[in-house]
Amino acid sequence: MKRLQTIVRTNERVAVALGHPYTVQLGHIYVDLLNVYKAYSELINSTIAAAAANTHVMHTSGVRAMRAVKKETLRLLDTFIEKSEDADLVLTKFVPPMLDPVLGDYVRSIPAARDPEVLSLFCCLINKLQSAMTAEVPRVFEAVFKSTLDMITKNFEDFPEHRSNLFNLLRAINHHCFPALLQGADNFTLIIESIKWAFKHTERTVAETGLHTLLELLQNVQASTVMNAFYVQYYLGLLQDVFAVLTDTLHKPGFKLQAMILAHLFVAVESGAITSPLWPQDGSVAATSNGQYVRELLLQMFTTSFPNLTAGQLQSTIAG
Repeated sequence: MKRLQTIVRTNERVAVALGHPYTVQLGHIYVDLLNVYKAYSELINSTIAAAAANTHVMHTSGVRAMRAVKKETLRLLDTFIEKSEDADLVLTKFVPPMLDPVLGDYVRSIPAARDPEVLSLFCCLINKLQSAMTAEVPRVFEAVFKSTLDMITKNFEDFPEHRSNLFNLLRAINHHCFPALLQGADNFTLIIESIKWAFKHTERTVAETGLHTLLELLQNVQASTVMNAFYVQYYLGLLQDVFAVLTDTLHKPGFKLQAMILAHLFVAVESGAITSPLWPQDGSVAATSNGQYVRELLLQMFTTSFPNLTAGQLQSTIAG
């Protein structure tokens, strides 16, 4: 396994040096490479299953050596995709064979055995192939998104690489394959909640990625046919959560992006772009326009959060 790791690592260095011409060499070894990846994945999973309650099995020399080969394989594919100059070739010849071995292994593995390089590989793929990957996004999303969220939302410390790689992947999908995000209402709600979780994160890079993703998502929504339905469902929650991080003491570095998001939300109301009413239609709220309703909502939020300010000061702030 050490020799195999060295061979794959050598190929990765050659791919860095050669660039696109390395396609010829990868074509010769690609099927064997994926077969080895799949075989090692199955061996690791069966070893873990046989060990049952023994949590130290992940640190045994055999499992570590197999995982090292898998990681080098993912780095090789990442480098090849980044250096490739033929997007159609990558999409038609190299993407389909890798989906089952890589994505299938990721979703079947226990959290500790999932490689964060899988997330960065598909982030690289989407950034490279852009909208051409839209058809494959639901499959990628189904395999990696929910399973990774379950790993990282228990606290703010575990699996740091998975955190940053997952939100980089989500940002790439939103930027290049936005229509794919609209295919499932349940998934879209999960995406919004995960973006909120990201910009509330105490790790600065994760929080900034969450804010960037949200701003780009709002811009995509603004140009789509789902704008009214989106804002009716998510506007108030986003407004409250962005204000929450804007006014705490933990997220000062994100102030500029927070302000840009709030400006975008306010312009959507003030410009009349949102034509559906944002307030509840059950008669519990008397409002005549979205602008009036948002101002009254902000006044309630500020009154509760800043009892040291007078009503006049709060109204002046909201008007500003």
